[in-house]
Amino acid sequence: MSPFFGISYRTTLFATAMMIYKSVPKKRRSVKVVHLLLHLVALVAGVLGITAVFKSKKEAHLPDMYTLHSWLGISTICLFGLQVYLY
Repeated sequence: MSPFFGISYRTTLFATAMMIYKSVPKKRRSVKVVHLLLHLVALVAGVLGITAVFKSKKEAHLPDMYTLHSWLGISTICLFGLQVYLY
């Protein structure tokens, strides 16, 4: 499930949120609301992906957070969540 959530939040939802904000000629307020909702759904998908990784590592008795890839993934999700929170 982790690759599914990772791809869905990064490519589909995040890119769609950016494109809607820049390309839809509607009222600014409604575009911002749709933009925010897509970012929130992307954040939830990212958190679900990270949760799936931790769960699968725990079931396989593997250590968590021992590669640079793991740390970059957690950092990306945290910074993305901070961005949505500050928005």
